[in-house]
Amino acid sequence: MMAAMRGLLRLAVVAAIIAAVVRLITTNRERIGELYRQYTGVRPTVDETGDPPVAPGRYAPDVDFEGGANDDLTSIRGIGPSSEQQLKAAGINTYEKLADLSGEQVMQVLSSAPPGADFEAWVAQARELAEARRRSS
Repeated sequence: MMAAMRGLLRLAVVAAIIAAVVRLITTNRERIGELYRQYTGVRPTVDETGDPPVAPGRYAPDVDFEGGANDDLTSIRGIGPSSEQQLKAAGINTYEKLADLSGEQVMQVLSSAPPGADFEAWVAQARELAEARRRSS
């Protein structure tokens, strides 16, 4: 009889611990996901609509973001055909649009970035190319 009571007590303690862990996970789901992404390096995918992650215009308000050239983004060191395709799928198809983002935002757009990619350098090169085009026009 005593052994049965101890077994039930152990079962109750284990069930209480499991319930507490489940409650902790469900109430902190977003924070746990953020920590997981930081630890594993998993990046969020492009949003469903394919919209750029920020509103255009921060770089240069007079740049036409609706139309215009479809720049060769592979001319930027580090951007290959795969990264260019992902950027263009998100609506980032000109130097100006890329220059309008932060390195963190570029990283969020790419579902699979090249190892060791320097997103800040991509943005800086895009700014240089956009400025060169503005000066020449």
